[in-house]
Amino acid sequence: MNDVEDVKKANLMGKKNLHTLDMDWECGTQGDNVSHYAELLEALRPHSNLKELKIRHFQGLRLPRWMTNDFALSNLVKLQFRYCHKCKEMKSLGELSSLKELEIKRMDNLSHIGEDRHNHQVAESSTTTRTEVKGPEAATILYPSLEQLSVRDVPNLEEWFENSAEIFPKLQDLMLCGCPKLRYMPSHFPSLQKLTIEKVNNTDTVRSITKNITSLTSLSFVASSSSSSEKEEEEVARMLGKNKLLQILTVKGLSLMRSMPHLSPSLKKLNIRNCPALQIESARLPCVVESLWIDDVKAFVLDDTLWSNKLSDLYIRKVPEFVQLLVNFLRNNMHLCTIEIERCPQFEGFLSSNEEEIRSSPDSPPPPSSSSYFDSSVERLSKHIGFAITGVCSTSIFDSHWLQGAPVIGRSAIPPQHSKLIDWQIF
Repeated sequence: MNDVEDVKKANLMGKKNLHTLDMDWECGTQGDNVSHYAELLEALRPHSNLKELKIRHFQGLRLPRWMTNDFALSNLVKLQFRYCHKCKEMKSLGELSSLKELEIKRMDNLSHIGEDRHNHQVAESSTTTRTEVKGPEAATILYPSLEQLSVRDVPNLEEWFENSAEIFPKLQDLMLCGCPKLRYMPSHFPSLQKLTIEKVNNTDTVRSITKNITSLTSLSFVASSSSSSEKEEEEVARMLGKNKLLQILTVKGLSLMRSMPHLSPSLKKLNIRNCPALQIESARLPCVVESLWIDDVKAFVLDDTLWSNKLSDLYIRKVPEFVQLLVNFLRNNMHLCTIEIERCPQFEGFLSSNEEEIRSSPDSPPPPSSSSYFDSSVERLSKHIGFAITGVCSTSIFDSHWLQGAPVIGRSAIPPQHSKLIDWQIF
């Protein structure tokens, strides 16, 4: 429907039982006539009972006035903007009192969200520092019900400015991804629990946004480029030091980081990727870790101390200096369900705590034939390491020194056709 008069006849404003509305202009026929799109969307004002609104491929430069009016959208809970590539400005949506979820994605020309800072007397000491707003407007609470906010792939976004000191009081989940030009955003997040920051180039902006956050339970940080800066690593360490309740941590792309910063003692899931200079020692990891994923780091030193008795999943990939998996580690971690080791060329297999190879007992069966290897591999592995493994569900080893096909002392020879993969299934 591309005719304004036809839209007016549809009378969306009179449809009080309409709760979900999806507007998509991907197949529009008006070309570059941005004024037509503006008139069209202005005429598409729905009834105030609407709860969910999606706007996609809108070709106008600005959003209609009714979209920022709480009277017009007093019951709106979820609002989504996607692929509105020509839109340059988005007025503040902070007055929408019922809004809980807001998503802004793939808006290539969007540069400003909120108020125009040039209309306010705001002192700037830098690109990321401003004086607090004073006067009656400071008492206004914006986005009073918002719980989830996602801003993804908005390459020209520079500022999100709101003329209020009270903002996002209930926000729990914030995602900022692919906003390389972002210079300023509000920093009041008293209830934030989950934070995802990816490819935000200005480290000072990241510091400004996160400076007051202490309540995180989940943090994901992806460096702005393949060659991260020391400032980014310092910022990650600062965030980890301030958020003592962190349970989930993902860090990617910190190419200069050499050692792990202090981690929260409550951390349960740790995902470290693309940190090629990093050396990780298991003794420094929290004792309640349940899932550990290490991918593309320099070294992982795994001792046999009881550093975690809750570990269920262990993934180790592309770690040049990962040498061994100690038998006592398997014995101590009775909740272990999955082990995957891939592209660790120096991996030598399962060793005892005194670093002597575990030799198979005199009654160990001969090396398995290619036809029976998978059928009895669990039992054989248990005999080779000296005790029965009762908790592991699956183990996979890809591309390691241990899988070269030649007989290894204390272990069975690996059939040539299985030289790239061992898979143990234990139930």
